[in-house]
Amino acid sequence: MLKIKMHNIVKILSLLLVFLLSPGCNNGQEIEETLYFLIENGTEIMAPNEGMTHSCSVKSNGAWEVFKKSTETWVEIQSAHGSKDGSFQLIIHENKSTSEREMKLAVLLDGKEIPDRITITQSSSSTSIWDELKQDEQMLNIQLGIPSYNATSLIYRRNGTSVLEVNLEEPVVVGVADQSYGWGYFQFPNIYRSVADNSLVLTWSMSEDKLGGHTGTPGRMASTDNGKTWSAITTSPLGGGLLLSNGVMINDMQSVTKAADLNLPDSIAVLKEAYGRTFVCYRHDELPEAVQGLYLNRWDRNGNRMTVHAPLDDPGLVRYVDTDLYLLPITWWGDKKALSNGSIVTGVYPVFYENENGGVDPSCVAFYQSDNQGSSWRIKGKIPYLYDPHWDPNGYRRAAFGWTEPAFEVLSDGTFLCVLRTTDGLGDSPMYISRSFDEGITWSHPVPFTPAGVLPKLLQLDNGVLVLASGRPGLQLRFSFDGKGEEWTDPFELIPFAKGESSTAATCGYPRIVSTGPNSFLVAYSDFKYPSTNGVLRKAIKVREIKVDRIER
Repeated sequence: MLKIKMHNIVKILSLLLVFLLSPGCNNGQEIEETLYFLIENGTEIMAPNEGMTHSCSVKSNGAWEVFKKSTETWVEIQSAHGSKDGSFQLIIHENKSTSEREMKLAVLLDGKEIPDRITITQSSSSTSIWDELKQDEQMLNIQLGIPSYNATSLIYRRNGTSVLEVNLEEPVVVGVADQSYGWGYFQFPNIYRSVADNSLVLTWSMSEDKLGGHTGTPGRMASTDNGKTWSAITTSPLGGGLLLSNGVMINDMQSVTKAADLNLPDSIAVLKEAYGRTFVCYRHDELPEAVQGLYLNRWDRNGNRMTVHAPLDDPGLVRYVDTDLYLLPITWWGDKKALSNGSIVTGVYPVFYENENGGVDPSCVAFYQSDNQGSSWRIKGKIPYLYDPHWDPNGYRRAAFGWTEPAFEVLSDGTFLCVLRTTDGLGDSPMYISRSFDEGITWSHPVPFTPAGVLPKLLQLDNGVLVLASGRPGLQLRFSFDGKGEEWTDPFELIPFAKGESSTAATCGYPRIVSTGPNSFLVAYSDFKYPSTNGVLRKAIKVREIKVDRIER
């Protein structure tokens, strides 16, 4: 909002003087008229600043002119002169600043500058304007997007047209580390709604990030007011999985199996992964039955849990042993969606297949379907690893992990949309996007559309806006106001990052999002540089509510 004020209603009284002279003292002299200038329609004006035009009505009995005392261009004055009563307009041009600033306007009255000033102030909570930068040709260079580290209200414009209004609330700090912790601690937040009472539950890792899973007791908090305040809890309430229409919930069972405990068949390939690990590959249907398929947790309406060992129908599927220790994945990683016909579709990684030459291709993302609440699964479709050599010059070096960490959403028009990570030990690399118009059977050629990103998360709001959260470096939100994911906004930056520093210096980059209303959602994320009460930088877990609305034209 803009506040326009005149400090001492501008006025000049040249001699209030002229006395009514007693008879005989006038000598025929004229009474000198008092000069004055004032803004009639208020000394303080509050108005939105998106291309704002504000008319100022002037009461004066002299020749006046209003002019700027600064060279800044964000305020323009039109018809800012007149003789006696009149008006002029203040036009507030688009503005990319969210910090407080002001501009001084001066007044000439009958050719003489008067001492009072008109001051235009923009506060830090003002609604700003952001004109899209269109970084398509800068994909090889990571660029900072829209600074949104604190409370931010913004009108987003594309080609001069306002398309979105975005409001980011002040971050809420949920947990702060009491000491310095290494990688894995105060990271990897997860947020979901409790099945029992619809409260929000937020958890995060409190253990070393290593092969075999996170073993420490996680941080746990709950909120009953949509994330404004949080309280500690000792156990994690039921939720976070896929809730089916009959009240049954299913979720991945996080477990691995030690390879040394298995009687494994002959391997068919050895792959070198970019982070330095070695993968020994085996045909899925030749493995011991106990490590074929996958394991899920299933809860009934009463919260009773059972473990499901679900078979997979997927010819050519390959499993691998990671660094001679664990056979992976009997756990899937990826999103699950319930379709209107009652079936379940999931898009998961890492999935390997034997090729026609007897080797193993880099990992793809596979889509599986279950028609019996997860008791068995069959292959539906896949997105083979196909990199773009122009935007992704390290693509050819990915011999093991190709696509990883897929985000999968079923859009309101029935389209399946998938966003794919490639960032790995080779450095920051693009996220790709692919879509399916036949419920996941066939997929479009993956196209890179960001310079970097890990653990993308997709959410379509009830108002149709599509949300994408991802991180590294920093942490970003992007929006697709057409609801199709064909074009995206510039990134909204939630965590600042410095060029040249490690992409994991400021945050783990793993966001989670959950809907809070038809036009709003919460994002949970880690901040590695939060100033604690004594000024020392510590790791912290934060949440923020964001509201986003399309501006209809």
